[in-house]
Order: sequence, then C-alpha cells, then structure tokens
Amino acid sequence: MHAVAEKIRWQEFREMELDDADAYLYELIDGEIMKRNYPSLEHQETLSRLFIQFRLFADQQNLGRVLPAPFGVILDEFNDVQPDLIFVSETKRDIVRRDGIHGVPDLLVEIISPTSVTRDRVRKKAVYERLGVAEYWLVDPQNGSIEVYERTETGYELFSDSETSPVVKSKVLAGLEVEAKALFAGNP
Repeated sequence: MHAVAEKIRWQEFREMELDDADAYLYELIDGEIMKRNYPSLEHQETLSRLFIQFRLFADQQNLGRVLPAPFGVILDEFNDVQPDLIFVSETKRDIVRRDGIHGVPDLLVEIISPTSVTRDRVRKKAVYERLGVAEYWLVDPQNGSIEVYERTETGYELFSDSETSPVVKSKVLAGLEVEAKALFAGNP
C-alpha cells in the first residue's frame, strides 16, 4: 500500500531553502512542488511584447496592475504559482503585496513552452478555473496561437482565439486587442 504524500502549504513552500545553483524555477500546484526550466528567448520576447501591450492599456485607463513573472501568486493554501503575466484590477488592489499576490487575480497569462504544455493546459487551467480567475490566456509561440478563456457559471469557455480571428480580445480588459501575427513576429 502506498503512503499518500502530504500536501505542502504555501507557507512551508516559501520557507524552503533551495540550492542557489539549481537551474529550475518552482511552483506549488495543489500542494505539490513542480519544477520548470528557465524560459527560452522566444518565451521572453513574447512575454515582453504582451507585457508592454497589457501595461500600456491598463495604465492609460487606470484599470489596475500588470505584473510579469517571476512574481508569486498565492491563490489559496496549496497553490503558489508564477504565471507569466498577471492583471489585478483596482477593485482588488489590496491583494497585491510586496511578497506576491495574496488572492485571485482577475486575469492570468501562461506562455506555453514544449515542456509546459500539460502543466499550463491542464493542471494550472483547472486550478485557475476552480479558484475563480475570471480570464485565462494560453499563449503558444511555437504554434503562433492565443486562446482566451472566460470563466462562466459552468467553468471556462473559449471566448476569443487566434484560430478564428487574427485579433484576440479580452473581456476583463474590455477594449484590449492583441494581434497574434504581430505578437509572434520577430521571435527566433
């Protein structure tokens, strides 16, 4: 009979001492520590362009804060994640603290890499959906695609995607439009 591993809480996770020479980043997903590789140049180029678009849009309309990774998001007792891009509206501004976000942001973006497909498309999406993230973007530089999911009463539904339109839209940041072709232009 297998012993069931005890779930780790975010406080324990944050207190762990990791080797400075370790070449991985870590997140806590449903009480389990998950390691991931450092992002690629393609990932960072995509993140930079998205961050600029989101930040300028949110700042011009005084909508809230846009933060890029790495910045921890403590969604609940067993989830301390590092999405690639975070938006927290002005109405939730009190969840933004010096050591991370303590609560559920309005919008999260994950940029998929070949090693993160299952984690981003399945595990993290399920956590974000269950815990009430209103909008979730999956950005895939490898395939040049963007999917925007909105949370409804029955769960996430695809709201906007680059397969059906060259421009994807946000519901949370109403008026924000991202052209997929331009976002991925110039990626290595």
